[in-house]
Amino acid sequence: MEKKMSKEEFDEFIGKMRTLFKEWETAYSDYMRETWEKTDNDVKLALTAYVFRQLTEHMKEGGSYRYLIYDRLGFGPEAYTALYVNGGMDLSNAFCDLREKGEKEKE
Repeated sequence: MEKKMSKEEFDEFIGKMRTLFKEWETAYSDYMRETWEKTDNDVKLALTAYVFRQLTEHMKEGGSYRYLIYDRLGFGPEAYTALYVNGGMDLSNAFCDLREKGEKEKE
């Protein structure tokens, strides 16, 4: 038989998970910044231009967040969370909102 958590145990568990996630987020942010700073400027420019092109195509043609990261950018499942917490889903949703707004204005 499974032991159920009390509300206090659950709240403590959630608090620990939030702390762990925040620690991961901070460490990953530091890693991103350090990697960016160590990368050659020509490489940064080429990568940024490529990502901008993919984002522009996604904005124009549409698609889900998963389509953006898996099909357009070529990542696997390992990228989902890192890109999600750094605004990937927000961008994808904003593009959907823009397309919907444009379609409604055409009516």
